[in-house]
Amino acid sequence: QTAWAVEFDGQVEALARAGGALYRAGQFNTVGGQPRQNVAAVDVATGAVLPWNPGVVGVGVYALKVSGADAFLGGQFSSVGGTPRANLARVDAVSGALQPWAPAVSGGHDVVRAIEANASTVFVGGGFTSVGGASRLSFAALDRATGAVLGAAPDPGGGPYGLVSALALVGNTVYIGGIFERIAGIARYNAAAVDATTGLLLSWAPVNDVEGAVRAIQPVSGGVVIGG
Repeated sequence: QTAWAVEFDGQVEALARAGGALYRAGQFNTVGGQPRQNVAAVDVATGAVLPWNPGVVGVGVYALKVSGADAFLGGQFSSVGGTPRANLARVDAVSGALQPWAPAVSGGHDVVRAIEANASTVFVGGGFTSVGGASRLSFAALDRATGAVLGAAPDPGGGPYGLVSALALVGNTVYIGGIFERIAGIARYNAAAVDATTGLLLSWAPVNDVEGAVRAIQPVSGGVVIGG
């Protein structure tokens, strides 16, 4: 145990590390006594609050993905840095400046719960029915440069929710976890995998019972670990 500690006046929902910075997202207004709305970054070594401060106004930020120069934010919010953003945004990972990338997420539970990204595509999961004006149920693939909605749309659904709460990207496979009974009309219980390029459902189907929710997927050597 060490003396490293950072005080928040709310709860933390997501963490991401990049270099010497530890990014945190959730539902809070202050971090280490400094004003930070729902997202913040601290020094990994010292715990000192960093200047990074996008300022997200809304219920909270539940998903955070730092990839290269970008930090993708998802949750239930209405603006970032004083500019309207509907539950999904991209900011500069160093300065916190909002980027001109704005695929609005709406409908359903109206929330983003998971984000993954590669060099060309951003994958988002949650409880929604529309992304960027296109019909998408709980999962969508977006162009990383433009925010345009891409064709891959396996549409997790069925059961009481149709909610995606975990994503993991391994090579060209996107692993999807949450609460659902089917993907693209084919039976899959709370965990599934799709091709990252085409969106086609893969044979991976580790869960054979509708009970329970998958809330985390973590790549490891030779596979993935799922939890929930």
